[in-house]
Amino acid sequence: MWLVTLLFVVLTVDAQLSLYSRLAFTQSHDHLPRTLINGNVLGDVGGAYKLQHALVTVFQEVLEGPLSGKMISLLVAQDVEVDINIYEFLGGMSTPVLLIRTSVSRPRDNSSLETGNQHDLQQVDQLYEQEGIDQAQQDNSPRGEHINHQLLSYSVMVVVVGREVPWQLVSPPGWWSPSAVLVLSVHTNCQAASFLQTPLLQKTSRVALLCPKHRHDHTLGQPPVTFTVYSWCPYHPERQLVVVGRWNLTKFSRWGELFQDRFASLYGATLHVSSHEEDMPYVFKNPDDTFDGVGKRMTEAIGEWMNFSITLTRQPSDNRWGELVNGSWVGMLGHVWRGEKDLTINYLTITEERNKYFDFSFPYHNEGYGYSIAIPPPLPRWRSLVYSFTALVWAVMGGVLVLVALVFCALTHLHNPLSFSQCFSSILQSLMNQGMSQVPQEWSLRMFLGGWWITAYVLVISYTCNLIAVLTVPVYPTRITTIQQLAHTYYRSCMLDYGEFVPEALATSTHPALSALGAKLDLMPVDGTREFGGQEGCVGLVLEGTHAHVESFSFLKLLYFLLGHKDVVYFVKEQIYQANLAFFFRRNTPWKYKFDQGIQSLVESGLVHKWYDDIMSDIKKITTTSEEDSGPSEQPLSLGHLQGPFLLHLVGLLSSLTVFLVEYCTFNQAGASTQ
Repeated sequence: MWLVTLLFVVLTVDAQLSLYSRLAFTQSHDHLPRTLINGNVLGDVGGAYKLQHALVTVFQEVLEGPLSGKMISLLVAQDVEVDINIYEFLGGMSTPVLLIRTSVSRPRDNSSLETGNQHDLQQVDQLYEQEGIDQAQQDNSPRGEHINHQLLSYSVMVVVVGREVPWQLVSPPGWWSPSAVLVLSVHTNCQAASFLQTPLLQKTSRVALLCPKHRHDHTLGQPPVTFTVYSWCPYHPERQLVVVGRWNLTKFSRWGELFQDRFASLYGATLHVSSHEEDMPYVFKNPDDTFDGVGKRMTEAIGEWMNFSITLTRQPSDNRWGELVNGSWVGMLGHVWRGEKDLTINYLTITEERNKYFDFSFPYHNEGYGYSIAIPPPLPRWRSLVYSFTALVWAVMGGVLVLVALVFCALTHLHNPLSFSQCFSSILQSLMNQGMSQVPQEWSLRMFLGGWWITAYVLVISYTCNLIAVLTVPVYPTRITTIQQLAHTYYRSCMLDYGEFVPEALATSTHPALSALGAKLDLMPVDGTREFGGQEGCVGLVLEGTHAHVESFSFLKLLYFLLGHKDVVYFVKEQIYQANLAFFFRRNTPWKYKFDQGIQSLVESGLVHKWYDDIMSDIKKITTTSEEDSGPSEQPLSLGHLQGPFLLHLVGLLSSLTVFLVEYCTFNQAGASTQ
């Protein structure tokens, strides 16, 4: 009997506490309606209280679990606040949250939003800190706009939705690119597929949706409202809406558990690549009319991992590379910018201007634009006799020769004095591989001459060995190695006008050397009828010795290899606009992060570098093999190689003839005076 009495007391106290809680909730939140949106499921204030309590609990668990440490932006539409007390919803939060209270319909004037401001959002001014609700003042200054822009662009967006879909999900601003979007519905009959297919969620990499469900048969200890986690796989051929599971903090405690990798596979989809076939070694056509290149091999490797195929284009419809013209992009980047293609994999460096309009992948190579210059004609062959040593070595040898002759004269003065001409001749004989007619008897002279003969022997051997190389290998003037040197020469520059940023960058550069090169740049029109699209025109100017050819460094080397001019040009070591190469995607491409992971793995494994080296060496082997088939390159020494010694002998003959004539005249005059 006493058990029945105790049970009756407990039930009575519980009913009184429940009634008190409901009355307190109703009195403090008079704006809440008596019925929730779905009256059939939660049809009274008690149901509203249970749902709000469940929403607060789930949101707090999400913040403490998978969203721990993330910047959070909370988007709440007006129709939600009719049924949910937002102050009660956020009052107990321990994580700072940026609250965005907005209308359901899009404002008529949205120009400010498209330019990066948030004036049309009704309120972006409430930050909830640990102490409670702290309403900040509206800040319309540029600094405040910048802070909001950063938060809205890179934070995790939590959207609390009601019956209507907020306009930010349907037509999001172009700059709005949250790292993840979590949709939290306040309705038990939420349209999961409709929300997950909105444009904002379609362009976001990581998305999830929590839908509530009221449990009529819940028992003691179980929550009256549960939430189901949904995700969306847009490329799945059959099951795009994915039921991840019932919300539980233990099950979804990590980021990857809540936000499923919905692009782990593209299920055989076809990605369309905007490409240009004249971009060795990144994208090019083989003789059998098949595509190859570093970019193609990388994309195919990622395609095997993500299960997709690709299509390539021979060249853009406008035959341009990719530049901004009158506010619109043209060429390969234009195709991607307009959404006609999914990505481009050609030689494209990461620039500040491109970063404003496109997403780019993890960089895979570093390269710039180089210059090729015709090798100048070799120096005259007759000067080959002096090329073995530098001018400084020749000067030092002349001074040493005079000094040694003077010391030798001083030593002979003590025993058998000789004139300076006799001493100089004796010292010079050792450099001509001639010995002295008589070795001095004095040991001081012998020791002095022994040291000099060893020195002379080394000098003679060095000169002879270098002379052999000089006679067989032509000697050229000093080559240009830096951009600064090139800017101060008479060379003009030539580049194919296919729509790269280099001509404009050189023309507007504040760097003196680059500006000078830009002032001397001649653009060659594209000629689709020629094998390399008109690059042959710049090659001809280079061979004439008037221009330097500027182009991407790898392509420039291969171009002259294939045209058979690799032995008549050289490449300036210093490059301009050296930067990282990357794949480019349309802004907010949701699966770009998978390419980042794939490219990073290919780079770190060394495959990208290997493919680059293999393609470069394979193309060079084509020209090397054809040159070897033409016959041996060895040839005997010709008269041109030995013109220096013959000219020197001729000078000696003329000198001796002149001296002979002087002696003859002097002898005749002396004989006449004697008679």
